[in-house]
Amino acid sequence: MVAVKLPVQEAFPLKDHMVVLLMLLMLWLVRPRYPCHSRLSKSVDHVDHLVRLGVDAVWLSPFYPSALADGGYDVADYCDIDPLFGDLETFDRLVAAAHSRGLKLLLDFVPNHSSDQHVWFQEALAAGPGSPERDRYIFREGRGPHGDEPPNNWPSIFGGPAWHRVTEADGTPGQWYLHIFDETQPDF
Repeated sequence: MVAVKLPVQEAFPLKDHMVVLLMLLMLWLVRPRYPCHSRLSKSVDHVDHLVRLGVDAVWLSPFYPSALADGGYDVADYCDIDPLFGDLETFDRLVAAAHSRGLKLLLDFVPNHSSDQHVWFQEALAAGPGSPERDRYIFREGRGPHGDEPPNNWPSIFGGPAWHRVTEADGTPGQWYLHIFDETQPDF
């Protein structure tokens, strides 16, 4: 068997098995295969197991309230935890349990976009063009005589154009918003 040194191990000296454990835990938390309303609670219960295996840090994928259109990266509320995974009290217990055993927690934070269900985006749609609420996101007028074409030809990472046209409150076709990823993830 050949041992491969990963670039991350140069910056953070990790045990060889840690990278695999991180990825398994990340998938377990984000892509549940069966209903479970206490994923963070289960994680608290297994902190000692991770420490005994030599894990130094655990990467937690997004666990914020989300429609799960993109595995939790479509964040609807940055200040709460999706009930699918637990609650803030359980998260506080996980942090305390991990830190008391010298285990670090890395949170996968999504600062470049939100869910289209986020209160800020809903306010932006209701407020209309030129409003401070719209300025939180990247809205632009379309190209062409009636603004029927996206503002530019940028592609979305998920395919298709990176722009989606909204229907204004009065029912008319409106501005376009940028979504580098899924159309349910408008960019700030």
